[in-house]
Amino acid sequence: TDGNPLNIVHRDVTPENIFVSFDGTVKILDFGIAKAANQIEQTRAGEIKGKISYMSPEQVVGKQLDARSDIFSLGVVLYEWITGFKLFTGDNEVAILKSISEGKIYAPSYFKADVPEAVERILMKALEKDRDKRYQSAWEMQYDIDQFLSEYEFTPSNIHLSNFLKQLFEDELEEERRRLLSEGAPLGVEEYEEDEEEEGPPPRSRSGPHGELEVVAGSGGSAAAPVPHRQGDAMVLPIRLKPAEYEYLEEMADAHGLTVQALIREFLAPYLKYR
Repeated sequence: TDGNPLNIVHRDVTPENIFVSFDGTVKILDFGIAKAANQIEQTRAGEIKGKISYMSPEQVVGKQLDARSDIFSLGVVLYEWITGFKLFTGDNEVAILKSISEGKIYAPSYFKADVPEAVERILMKALEKDRDKRYQSAWEMQYDIDQFLSEYEFTPSNIHLSNFLKQLFEDELEEERRRLLSEGAPLGVEEYEEDEEEEGPPPRSRSGPHGELEVVAGSGGSAAAPVPHRQGDAMVLPIRLKPAEYEYLEEMADAHGLTVQALIREFLAPYLKYR
């Protein structure tokens, strides 16, 4: 706050928590066990959180953590992605923990001979068991990666990654686009009459800044499905939402400082942006 970093430690940087969106943005998700430095609650001595194979040595022994722990975990993920080999393994959890704290980390070229020397240096520095010898911040690691990439004529960008993903998942994206259109893509929810026999809160609606979206909630019933139609220079593609579903969208939108319409657009943007 006030321009000062919160020094948040994720503590669970694993392949399952790293997502690449279709616009080429890489995101680390699931901050369920993350902690800020100014948080009052402290982890009990000896309590271990996070997926074991991706923990840092200091996390394994229950030391106080800082951002360097996440850098080690990221190094483990990158090591496995580049070499195709799992770095820390064992017959049980105790064996894995011992491997992290005491086991030797072989250079990536041991498993994959064509790993560039610069990449190997970056990985091994991120995986230093002594955190004082490790990258002290993600900015330092990013700088070395950028320096490595600058030596090549081809410098990958978000656009390249986005195009690669769209090619890789072309069939799935097309199928999802057809499904959304056939069901009435949730670009808006138009007001409709409620069945008199159904009980529920009255419909609510919001209009977008250009009137192209109308979002309402009702109890459902047997009223005829609303028909997609043109409104100004936009198409309104209505669907039905139960009151509870609408309220959930409202909560999500408010939490992110968005309107419901803007939130729905965010959901659909990766699928329709490049169509």
